[in-house]
Parts: sequence; C-alpha cells; structure tokens
Amino acid sequence: MADNIADNSLREITGQIQQGKVVLFLGAGASHTAGGPTGEKLTEMIKQNFPNIDQNLNNFIDICQDVIDTPPHDRNQLEEFIINKLVSLQPSNSHRIMTKYDWSAIFTTSHFIT
Repeated sequence: MADNIADNSLREITGQIQQGKVVLFLGAGASHTAGGPTGEKLTEMIKQNFPNIDQNLNNFIDICQDVIDTPPHDRNQLEEFIINKLVSLQPSNSHRIMTKYDWSAIFTTSHFIT
C-alpha cells in the first residue's frame, strides 16, 4: 500500500513538473556532480586565498562578506576568484536531465533564472 501511495505521489509530481507548474531550487551542492567544490570546500578555499580575513568564520555568506569588507579586497576580487574555481565545470548527466523540464522558475544560491 505504501508503494502505491509513493508511486501515485511521484506520478502527480512528475505531471506537475511536465506542466511547468514546479519551481526548481538548487543549492551549491548541485555543482558537486560536475566536479565543483562543496559549499564547505569553497568556503575553505576562499579563506586560504584571502588569509587576512577572519579565519574563525565558517559560514559561506559571512566569509564572503568579510572578504568584501576587508581591504585591500573587494567584491570583484571575490567574484573573480569564485568564477575561476567554477568556470571549467561541465554539466553532469543530472544537469542534462534537469534541462528536459519546463520549470516555471529556477532558484539557485546566487541567481534567479526565468
């Protein structure tokens, strides 16, 4: 019985996705299947590249804000560093599967895509 309920739920969700009625939320981990760093690893990489920031911080957003607020660094340097770490990534099979659906919107940790 539980399997039937799960199967029916999956069919209903799939139908909603196929009709473009579902929003996709992706976190930093979505790039991990393509070889990208986890959020934790990227945070550590930023701390290593910008050694004069507060090394006791562990939250990604807090680390990024500290880089921006700590001279001589600025937002452009931070963005350039992150882009350089991600620019060589290629979509994984999971990414290709996601493109087969007409999402009503896609939210990621840094962008809104319509």
